Amino acid sequence: MGKLEKIANVSVILASLLLVFTVTRTYWPGQTPDSGADLQARVGQPINLPGVPTSGSQASLVLAITEECPYCIANLPFYRRLAAFRSSAPGALRLVAVLPSQPESTARFLQVHEIDVDATVSEPLDKIGVQVTPTLLLLDRNVKLTQSWVGFLDAAKQEEVLKVLKEVCPSCAVPTAAASLTPIDPPSLVPALVSSGSNPIPLSGETR
Repeated sequence: MGKLEKIANVSVILASLLLVFTVTRTYWPGQTPDSGADLQARVGQPINLPGVPTSGSQASLVLAITEECPYCIANLPFYRRLAAFRSSAPGALRLVAVLPSQPESTARFLQVHEIDVDATVSEPLDKIGVQVTPTLLLLDRNVKLTQSWVGFLDAAKQEEVLKVLKEVCPSCAVPTAAASLTPIDPPSLVPALVSSGSNPIPLSGETR
């Protein structure tokens, strides 16, 4: 084997490794060591939600999700719990869903999955500082960010969210967890879902 042929073979191998790394980085969600790095918005920063009042007597919980995100789909039962939590004390907590879909598609998605919200916003998620899905944003009465949760929420993380929300809304009742299972597509993601509390999906076209 000549010297040029060896160099060519090494170049092909390196290029293949680079391609595998790039594809894995882009399409295979892994646990994020610092979830704050996946959120452009910072604590204390106002979050612009078109159509949602910028002041009032209630805090807001924002669901930043997409219809295609498998981790969003897996967390649908929890989102229904959040909707029930909010409904237990009308007017005490505002629940807002933000999806990058058309308004009709967003409304249909929420209706089909029985997620009752106070308001919906249809715009790119990076407009509110969200870089990965799913993301939950807790806003104060002046729609300033106070806390966030990025990625899939396992049972422990779900209880953490509800504990914080109970402090924000003492009159709200914490609903019991649903016993039914939500199908997850694709099935190959199941081990990652049950083994990690944060497996965010990069937004389409976004770099992390």
